[in-house]
Amino acid sequence: MISSNINQKGKKIGVIAGIAPETSCDFYLQVVAYYRKHSDHYPNVILRQVSCLFKDLTLMLENKPEGEVVKDDILLALKDLQDAGCELVCIPCNTVHKWLGTYQSHFPNLKFISIIDASIKKVLEANLKSVLVIGTKLTIMTELYQRQLEQHNIKYVLANETDCEFMTEAIKALNSGVDTREFEDSFGEVLDRYLGMVDGTLLACTDLYRLCTDKVREGRGLFINSNDCLVEAVCEASLLNA
Repeated sequence: MISSNINQKGKKIGVIAGIAPETSCDFYLQVVAYYRKHSDHYPNVILRQVSCLFKDLTLMLENKPEGEVVKDDILLALKDLQDAGCELVCIPCNTVHKWLGTYQSHFPNLKFISIIDASIKKVLEANLKSVLVIGTKLTIMTELYQRQLEQHNIKYVLANETDCEFMTEAIKALNSGVDTREFEDSFGEVLDRYLGMVDGTLLACTDLYRLCTDKVREGRGLFINSNDCLVEAVCEASLLNA
């Protein structure tokens, strides 16, 4: 951990924003809160809104070939962040990490902070022996989390196909800016189906914390929010040897 009461401006952070705008805004505020605790400066952050169409995000979540255009929009955004002098880049979205290798090959001089790596680190620190991995159907299909959990001999349970479909529909609703309170009770019911099967739940979607309210969390064990994990990882990288 970075020691407190330090006087470091930190490396310039580039954030690919807009996959879910509200989540991106919350991510920025969490970065600011972290800096307030660990630095005398506000963070040097550039948020680059991805300028894709709403329907393209939906197509991506539905794993349609047309959704690949989102990858191209992200590459354009990364070029802007590199030109702006960002040293670190992160994307508060699990699903688009399926293209991480493409991003890295196009921009080898940018340091990418992976939300997958950051979340697995927290699972290890919590000494969890088994986790429920819950996210969009597409994130589960990438097997990004499954492969790393297997490498660390951590057992995992995946939400079933019906529950993944529910997650996808809920996240599409969140991205559309509609009232999603009706999804909260259903989300709790989904979690209850796996209660007692695992040591904790990994929210493998940065939007899910907006459904996973204190009321939903109560009595349902330990939660690891991938969004929180990424905030800490990118801030530590920014302040390290700054």
